[in-house]
Amino acid sequence: MQEPRIHFAIACASIGCPLLRNTAYEAEYVRQQLQEDADRFINNPNKVRYDAQENVLYCSKILKWYRKDFLSVAPSIPQYVGAYLKQSLTATTPIVYLDYDWSLNQRISS
Repeated sequence: MQEPRIHFAIACASIGCPLLRNTAYEAEYVRQQLQEDADRFINNPNKVRYDAQENVLYCSKILKWYRKDFLSVAPSIPQYVGAYLKQSLTATTPIVYLDYDWSLNQRISS
């Protein structure tokens, strides 16, 4: 697709994956839906967070594994992420990649 936001839409049922959307993707809305998915993923502190005091960006390994795709639309991973976090991150902002949780994402009933 040559669309890096697709990585925030593909779900593999593990805890480390993006959340599964509760509606179907529709051709006329897919760009908006992908934008929403990217925003939801990057603004989830379990997936991505910026520690301003330490100047460290913590990211899901999805951003490492598919780095080339994200760099096709941004000069660096911190700058790609910064646009969603509303932070002025630079290309030299240090990144720490979070451990990826491959555990099954189970729905817990009450």
